[in-house]
Amino acid sequence: MKKKILYGIVTVALVMGAFLIGRNNANWADNYCKSNLTITDWNTDGSELAMFLSDGTEIYAYKSETIYPAEHKNYVAFDEIESANGNEIITKDGNVYSIKENR
Repeated sequence: MKKKILYGIVTVALVMGAFLIGRNNANWADNYCKSNLTITDWNTDGSELAMFLSDGTEIYAYKSETIYPAEHKNYVAFDEIESANGNEIITKDGNVYSIKENR
């Protein structure tokens, strides 16, 4: 019986310790957002985003899933461009995008 009580106390202590450590580490994003750090360089391959901050820190974000269908994206990737003529971009699937000057 004494062993069960001891195991219970140790388990509760470990769970509480893990909770408090996780709670304190969850504020790293807030610390970066409220600081004067800037992103000095970034790079992506479409599934990973690497950012280099002004204090020398490297942070990474990974894409877990594609949630936007192709017809709703707001960009044309370089590998989708067939040709560019003047103010028009023509994609490999035949779409034509016109670039208009804002006045």
